[in-house]
This record gives sequence, C-alpha cells and structure tokens, in this order.
Amino acid sequence: MPQSSPISVPSLISMSRNIVPALALALLLSCSSNSAPSAPPSAPPEAPPAVEKPPVLSGMPGLTGPDLLSLVGKFDKGALVNIWASWCGSCKKELPMLAQVHDEYGPHGLGLVLVSADEPNLMPAARKLLDEVGITQDAYYLAGRVSLFKRAVEPRWQGAVPATLLIDKRGKVRYFWNGPVLAEEISPIAQGFLSGEEIDGMSDLAAKP
Repeated sequence: MPQSSPISVPSLISMSRNIVPALALALLLSCSSNSAPSAPPSAPPEAPPAVEKPPVLSGMPGLTGPDLLSLVGKFDKGALVNIWASWCGSCKKELPMLAQVHDEYGPHGLGLVLVSADEPNLMPAARKLLDEVGITQDAYYLAGRVSLFKRAVEPRWQGAVPATLLIDKRGKVRYFWNGPVLAEEISPIAQGFLSGEEIDGMSDLAAKP
C-alpha cells in the first residue's frame, strides 16, 4: 500500500495559525447573532378619527363648506347654490323662482342646492316654508360655524341672506349674487356658463339703495 507523506511540525503550526482565527471569528459572529435583541413588532398605524356627520333636521341634511363643494361636484356642470332662511321675506319670493330656473337649466347639467341658514330650533319653520312654496328639490342646512363655511366656499359672503352662488363642478365660484336676485339676472349668466363663456363676476345687490 502507498504510504501518506508525513506532515512536518512547521506545517502543522502554520495550519493551526490559519484555523484558530477562523474558528474565533465564527464563534464571535455566532455569539453576536444570538445576543442581539430582536426588534419589537411595530404597532399598526392609528386609524384617523371618524368625522361625525351633522344630524338630519326636519328632513334636511347638514352641509359644511367642504360638504357643499363635494355635493356640487356631483352635477355635470356645477350648481346654483342659494343660502336662505325661513324668516327672510326676499328668500320666500326667490325660492319658487330658483326652482323654475332649475327646471330650465337642470337638464343641461346645472344643479340647484338650497341651503338654509336657520338655527337648529327654526328648522321646522324652514321645512314648512319649503312645503308652502312647493319646493321639491333637495334642501339642506348650513352646519358648523359660518366663518368656516365662508372660508371654504366664498369669503366675500358676509353672512346676509339671501345669497346665490354659481359654482362649477371643480368647486370654483363663477358668479356671486350678494342679495336678492331675479330670474332675468340669473338666466344670462347661467346660459353663458353652460356655453363655456367667461362669466366670472359678482353682483353686490345688497349694496344697492
């Protein structure tokens, strides 16, 4: 049988010098991996707080400023928005006129949103007025602080009623009637808006003597 060659002592010493550091490094890495604490599991993200919807009063849902703009965006072109109150004599005359304007321009994509500015305790009176003048369109009431509503919708509105706004589906106020308005004042603006004309402006009817 062939005999294996003997290994010299210097060769054994050289091999041991190479093996010992390698074993030490492997042992160090093993201890490090075992001793490192595991990271605690991350907590799930907190859900945003639920936004409480305004209550329905006398059959009318409440609208904040952002709610109104979101509602207007659901119409094909935009909407006429009228802010009124049960104790307002001019409002009582305007409501049937606005319903007629909507009958004319609604089929062309222009909606009508009626927003009562009555206090909650007067909402039954607001509902009664709508029934008396024959309003069949959906009606709402202004919910939350008036200052926040103005900031979101139209800062030029000072809070007086009636007030009428033509708002496009992107939420931009295209025309603002600050005070009582007649059908013959709304119609040319509505026609121009639906035709794509530049009709942006304001009529400060409340400032007229």
